[in-house]
Amino acid sequence: MSGQGVVAKARFKTADSFTGSRDVKFSLSNLRAMDSGGNPIELWGGTATVHVLLSGGEIWPGDCNNDGVVNAADVLPIGVYYGNTIGIQNKPGISWQGYLRDGWPSDNARKNLLADANGDGSVNSVDVLAIGLNYGKTHQPVVLGKTVSPQMADGVLQVGTPENKPVLGSTLRIPITLKSSKPVYGVAFILKYGSSSSSNASSVKLLRVDTLNSMLGGGLMVSRISDEEGTAEIGLTKTQGVGVAQGVVLNLFLDAPPKSPLWVEVSNVTGNDEHGNAVNLAGSVFRSDATGATGSSSIPTEYALMQNFPNPFNPTTSIQYQLPDAGFVTLKVFDMLGREVAVLVNAERAAGQYTAQWDASAMPSGVYCYQLTARGVKGGSFVQTRRMVLLK
Repeated sequence: MSGQGVVAKARFKTADSFTGSRDVKFSLSNLRAMDSGGNPIELWGGTATVHVLLSGGEIWPGDCNNDGVVNAADVLPIGVYYGNTIGIQNKPGISWQGYLRDGWPSDNARKNLLADANGDGSVNSVDVLAIGLNYGKTHQPVVLGKTVSPQMADGVLQVGTPENKPVLGSTLRIPITLKSSKPVYGVAFILKYGSSSSSNASSVKLLRVDTLNSMLGGGLMVSRISDEEGTAEIGLTKTQGVGVAQGVVLNLFLDAPPKSPLWVEVSNVTGNDEHGNAVNLAGSVFRSDATGATGSSSIPTEYALMQNFPNPFNPTTSIQYQLPDAGFVTLKVFDMLGREVAVLVNAERAAGQYTAQWDASAMPSGVYCYQLTARGVKGGSFVQTRRMVLLK
């Protein structure tokens, strides 16, 4: 037998009156042992103090939704519980470490404590500072509650069409609008943007994000922008009133090369209602052949399959795709079991932009996939699949 290892495990049960957290001392004494020859071995006992936590948990400042990472979505719980007084000031602070907080007997109390990012006992705009300080940091989250299965989308965050003329010079205004079957109180998403005419992602710059006259304006917003990567993480939430189901969420002001292809995509969307319940929102993508110009090139420079619009839809939707080369094209629709339910295109196509329509009148509500396969005469090939939601 080796000289070290686990000898035994013990399980302890606390009394029903034991709540909150406290230090518990465990002690081992009067130990007796022998080797394989029956010779006695002298062992020493000892004591150990363990912090036992029955109610409450570990708070990491800035991770207000307890998903293990600090990002733009963490502003949403602050909006939901804004103005609430927690009444617990247990080790306040925003430096990156886990703080043990006592006493959350209910799920709602736990969410309030998570939203109180700096631990001062109330949920307010000061808690946003913890998000900024610890942005991008991660930890192992405490899994609380039951796992929620993926749900069908309740709506879409739609990238609108830029104005025909630049606002000033080469600056374009692009609205991001919400269409949802459920009221939305806060939303967070990843924004990607660029110009396919340039290998340099920084050829398109996000000048500002404007929430003036926004359906979610007047609340809190967190954003992190990287023009070098052509990405932005954005989260915004109301702090009073009720959620809304449709309208302009914000306006993007982009500086893009004149008469150059432009694309803007919204993905990884997180939404919630005024009670903190999840609202499942799909993203979308916008592509144009030219910015700030009335005309555009008729030959695309790359293959692309766009997000269908509208999405969710009932019962018809449009699917746009583009081909830089002539070739054979198929566009098919599948259900979530992988069964083919419709063939929208199965023919030779010249290079250019196309729109296919799908009438799903005979299909049940649910999530469907559509897949574009193209084989160009010059040897190029392309396969891409996207999801869409039929909501009757």
